[in-house]
Amino acid sequence: MEDFVFATFNIHHGKDAATLYSTKEMIESVASIDADILCVQELDVYSLRTYFVNQPKRIAKELNYHYVDCRVRFFGLGYQHNAIFSRQPILKSKEIVLPQHGNQQLRKALVADIKVGKTKLRVGTTHLHTHHGKTRYNDWASNQLRFFLDKQSKKEYCAIGGDLNLLPSEVLPIAQDYGFIAPSEYLTSPGISPKQQIDWLLGKNIYFQDVHPSDLLCSDHRALIATATEVVS
Repeated sequence: MEDFVFATFNIHHGKDAATLYSTKEMIESVASIDADILCVQELDVYSLRTYFVNQPKRIAKELNYHYVDCRVRFFGLGYQHNAIFSRQPILKSKEIVLPQHGNQQLRKALVADIKVGKTKLRVGTTHLHTHHGKTRYNDWASNQLRFFLDKQSKKEYCAIGGDLNLLPSEVLPIAQDYGFIAPSEYLTSPGISPKQQIDWLLGKNIYFQDVHPSDLLCSDHRALIATATEVVS
Protein backbone atom coordinates (compact mmCIF):
# COMPACT_ATOMS: atom_id res chain seq x y z
CA MET A 1 0.00 0.00 0.00
CA GLU A 2 1.22 3.49 -0.81
CA ASP A 3 1.35 6.01 2.02
CA PHE A 4 -1.46 8.56 1.99
CA VAL A 5 -2.58 11.55 4.04
CA PHE A 6 -5.79 10.72 5.89
CA ALA A 7 -7.85 13.21 7.89
CA THR A 8 -11.19 13.78 9.56
CA PHE A 9 -12.90 17.14 10.04
CA ASN A 10 -16.20 18.17 11.59
CA ILE A 11 -16.58 21.28 9.46
CA HIS A 12 -19.58 22.73 11.36
CA HIS A 13 -21.03 24.02 8.07
CA GLY A 14 -18.03 26.33 7.55
CA LYS A 15 -18.96 28.63 10.41
CA ASP A 16 -16.18 31.09 11.25
CA ALA A 17 -15.31 32.74 14.53
CA ALA A 18 -17.53 35.72 13.74
CA THR A 19 -20.56 33.36 13.51
CA LEU A 20 -20.78 33.93 9.77
CA TYR A 21 -20.84 31.25 7.10
CA SER A 22 -18.21 31.67 4.40
CA THR A 23 -17.91 29.33 1.42
CA LYS A 24 -14.51 30.85 0.62
CA GLU A 25 -13.15 30.20 4.13
CA MET A 26 -14.63 26.70 4.11
CA ILE A 27 -12.80 25.84 0.87
CA GLU A 28 -9.57 27.37 2.17
CA SER A 29 -9.85 25.34 5.38
CA VAL A 30 -10.29 22.04 3.54
CA ALA A 31 -7.49 22.91 1.11
CA SER A 32 -5.10 23.57 4.01
CA ILE A 33 -5.58 20.02 5.29
CA ASP A 34 -4.22 18.73 1.97
CA ALA A 35 -5.50 15.19 2.51
CA ASP A 36 -5.51 12.39 -0.03
CA ILE A 37 -8.58 10.95 1.70
CA LEU A 38 -10.72 13.20 3.90
CA CYS A 39 -13.76 12.37 6.03
CA VAL A 40 -16.04 15.37 6.72
CA GLN A 41 -19.04 15.72 9.00
CA GLU A 42 -21.73 18.42 9.31
CA LEU A 43 -21.82 19.66 5.73
CA ASP A 44 -24.81 21.68 4.58
CA VAL A 45 -26.75 21.00 1.40
CA TYR A 46 -29.28 23.59 0.17
CA SER A 47 -29.49 25.28 3.57
CA LEU A 48 -30.70 28.81 4.10
CA ARG A 49 -27.92 29.59 6.58
CA THR A 50 -25.20 28.69 4.06
CA TYR A 51 -26.85 30.40 1.08
CA PHE A 52 -28.23 27.16 -0.46
CA VAL A 53 -24.74 25.92 -1.41
CA ASN A 54 -24.25 22.20 -1.89
CA GLN A 55 -21.11 22.12 0.24
CA PRO A 56 -19.84 18.59 -0.61
CA LYS A 57 -20.24 19.26 -4.32
CA ARG A 58 -18.55 22.66 -4.06
CA ILE A 59 -15.57 21.28 -2.14
CA ALA A 60 -15.12 18.46 -4.67
CA LYS A 61 -15.30 20.84 -7.61
CA GLU A 62 -12.99 23.51 -6.19
CA LEU A 63 -10.35 21.07 -4.90
CA ASN A 64 -10.57 18.38 -7.57
CA TYR A 65 -11.76 15.55 -5.32
CA HIS A 66 -13.89 12.53 -6.06
CA TYR A 67 -16.56 12.28 -3.39
CA VAL A 68 -19.56 10.46 -1.98
CA ASP A 69 -21.95 11.85 0.60
CA CYS A 70 -25.01 10.82 2.54
CA ARG A 71 -27.92 12.82 3.91
CA VAL A 72 -28.06 12.52 7.67
CA ARG A 73 -30.97 14.77 8.58
CA PHE A 74 -33.33 17.57 7.57
CA PHE A 75 -33.25 20.37 10.16
CA GLY A 76 -36.01 22.60 8.82
CA LEU A 77 -33.86 25.00 6.81
CA GLY A 78 -31.83 22.52 4.80
CA TYR A 79 -30.04 19.18 4.95
CA GLN A 80 -26.98 17.99 6.84
CA HIS A 81 -24.61 15.52 5.16
CA ASN A 82 -21.41 13.58 5.87
CA ALA A 83 -18.94 12.96 3.06
CA ILE A 84 -15.77 11.18 1.99
CA PHE A 85 -13.40 12.96 -0.41
CA SER A 86 -10.63 11.17 -2.28
CA ARG A 87 -7.87 12.03 -4.74
CA GLN A 88 -8.36 8.55 -6.20
CA PRO A 89 -11.61 7.32 -7.78
CA ILE A 90 -14.18 5.82 -5.41
CA LEU A 91 -15.11 2.29 -6.44
CA LYS A 92 -18.39 2.00 -4.51
CA SER A 93 -20.09 3.31 -1.40
CA LYS A 94 -23.03 2.68 0.90
CA GLU A 95 -24.82 4.15 3.90
CA ILE A 96 -25.27 2.33 7.22
CA VAL A 97 -28.06 3.38 9.58
CA LEU A 98 -26.78 3.19 13.15
CA PRO A 99 -28.76 2.05 16.20
CA GLN A 100 -30.79 4.76 17.90
CA HIS A 101 -32.98 5.01 20.94
CA GLY A 102 -36.34 6.73 21.21
CA ASN A 103 -36.37 10.18 19.64
CA GLN A 104 -32.62 10.51 19.23
CA GLN A 105 -31.31 12.21 16.12
CA LEU A 106 -30.76 9.75 13.27
CA ARG A 107 -27.11 8.77 12.90
CA LYS A 108 -25.53 7.15 9.86
CA ALA A 109 -22.16 5.88 8.75
CA LEU A 110 -20.89 6.23 5.20
CA VAL A 111 -18.37 3.76 3.77
CA ALA A 112 -16.48 3.75 0.48
CA ASP A 113 -13.99 1.45 -1.22
CA ILE A 114 -10.96 3.25 -2.65
CA LYS A 115 -7.92 1.79 -4.43
CA VAL A 116 -4.69 2.98 -2.80
CA GLY A 117 -1.89 1.73 -4.99
CA LYS A 118 -2.76 -1.94 -5.49
CA THR A 119 -4.70 -2.21 -2.24
CA LYS A 120 -8.46 -1.90 -1.84
CA LEU A 121 -9.11 0.21 1.24
CA ARG A 122 -12.42 0.47 3.08
CA VAL A 123 -12.91 4.06 4.29
CA GLY A 124 -15.66 5.04 6.70
CA THR A 125 -16.96 8.15 8.37
CA THR A 126 -19.66 8.91 10.92
CA HIS A 127 -20.86 11.43 13.49
CA LEU A 128 -22.13 9.62 16.56
CA HIS A 129 -24.69 10.45 19.22
CA THR A 130 -23.86 13.45 21.38
CA HIS A 131 -24.52 13.67 25.11
CA HIS A 132 -24.71 17.49 24.88
CA GLY A 133 -21.71 18.25 27.05
CA LYS A 134 -22.64 15.93 29.91
CA THR A 135 -19.75 14.20 31.62
CA ARG A 136 -21.44 10.81 31.97
CA TYR A 137 -20.46 7.83 29.83
CA ASN A 138 -21.86 8.21 26.32
CA ASP A 139 -23.30 4.71 26.11
CA TRP A 140 -25.32 5.23 22.92
CA ALA A 141 -22.35 6.52 20.95
CA SER A 142 -20.36 3.56 22.27
CA ASN A 143 -23.08 1.17 21.05
CA GLN A 144 -23.09 2.88 17.66
CA LEU A 145 -19.30 2.61 17.36
CA ARG A 146 -19.38 -1.11 18.20
CA PHE A 147 -22.12 -1.67 15.62
CA PHE A 148 -20.16 0.22 12.95
CA LEU A 149 -16.82 -1.49 13.59
CA ASP A 150 -18.49 -4.90 13.64
CA LYS A 151 -19.85 -4.21 10.15
CA GLN A 152 -16.25 -3.68 8.95
CA SER A 153 -14.84 -6.77 10.67
CA LYS A 154 -14.31 -8.72 7.44
CA LYS A 155 -12.38 -5.94 5.71
CA GLU A 156 -8.62 -6.46 5.63
CA TYR A 157 -7.68 -2.79 5.37
CA CYS A 158 -9.90 -0.16 6.91
CA ALA A 159 -9.50 3.53 7.80
CA ILE A 160 -12.25 5.35 9.67
CA GLY A 161 -12.44 9.03 10.52
CA GLY A 162 -15.20 10.77 12.37
CA ASP A 163 -16.62 12.82 15.18
CA LEU A 164 -17.34 10.03 17.63
CA ASN A 165 -18.36 12.23 20.57
CA LEU A 166 -16.36 9.82 22.71
CA LEU A 167 -13.25 10.29 24.86
CA PRO A 168 -10.14 8.06 24.82
CA SER A 169 -11.34 6.03 27.80
CA GLU A 170 -14.41 5.09 25.74
CA VAL A 171 -12.90 4.67 22.25
CA LEU A 172 -9.69 2.77 22.96
CA PRO A 173 -11.23 -0.40 24.48
CA ILE A 174 -13.78 -0.65 21.68
CA ALA A 175 -11.16 -0.12 18.97
CA GLN A 176 -8.98 -2.82 20.51
CA ASP A 177 -11.90 -5.26 20.65
CA TYR A 178 -12.32 -5.00 16.87
CA GLY A 179 -8.63 -4.94 15.91
CA PHE A 180 -8.33 -1.21 15.24
CA ILE A 181 -5.66 1.19 16.41
CA ALA A 182 -6.76 4.70 17.42
CA PRO A 183 -4.18 7.43 18.07
CA SER A 184 -5.24 9.27 21.22
CA GLU A 185 -4.60 12.45 23.22
CA TYR A 186 -4.79 14.75 20.19
CA LEU A 187 -7.07 17.59 21.30
CA THR A 188 -9.64 18.61 18.70
CA SER A 189 -12.56 20.25 20.53
CA PRO A 190 -13.53 23.02 20.92
CA GLY A 191 -11.80 24.64 17.95
CA ILE A 192 -10.57 27.56 20.04
CA SER A 193 -8.38 26.27 22.90
CA PRO A 194 -9.23 22.55 22.47
CA LYS A 195 -9.49 20.57 25.69
CA GLN A 196 -10.57 17.07 24.58
CA GLN A 197 -10.39 14.58 21.75
CA ILE A 198 -13.72 13.57 20.30
CA ASP A 199 -12.56 13.41 16.64
CA TRP A 200 -10.81 10.17 15.76
CA LEU A 201 -8.82 8.23 13.18
CA LEU A 202 -9.08 4.44 13.44
CA GLY A 203 -7.12 1.97 11.38
CA LYS A 204 -7.25 -1.77 10.81
CA ASN A 205 -3.93 -3.03 9.41
CA ILE A 206 -3.17 0.66 8.96
CA TYR A 207 -0.54 2.53 10.97
CA PHE A 208 -0.82 6.30 11.51
CA GLN A 209 2.28 8.44 11.81
CA ASP A 210 2.80 12.20 12.00
CA VAL A 211 -0.59 12.50 13.72
CA HIS A 212 -1.54 16.10 14.53
CA PRO A 213 -4.54 18.39 14.92
CA SER A 214 -4.86 21.19 12.40
CA ASP A 215 -4.52 24.86 13.16
CA LEU A 216 -7.78 26.66 13.90
CA LEU A 217 -9.96 26.39 10.81
CA CYS A 218 -13.43 27.51 9.78
CA SER A 219 -15.22 25.32 12.34
CA ASP A 220 -15.74 24.64 16.04
CA HIS A 221 -13.46 21.57 15.76
CA ARG A 222 -9.87 21.03 14.69
CA ALA A 223 -9.20 18.54 11.91
CA LEU A 224 -7.17 15.47 12.84
CA ILE A 225 -4.54 14.59 10.23
CA ALA A 226 -2.07 11.72 9.78
CA THR A 227 0.04 9.90 7.25
CA ALA A 228 -1.35 6.39 6.88
CA THR A 229 0.70 3.37 5.86
CA GLU A 230 0.19 -0.38 5.83
CA VAL A 231 1.13 -2.31 8.96
CA VAL A 232 4.04 -4.62 8.16
CA SER A 233 4.07 -7.74 10.33
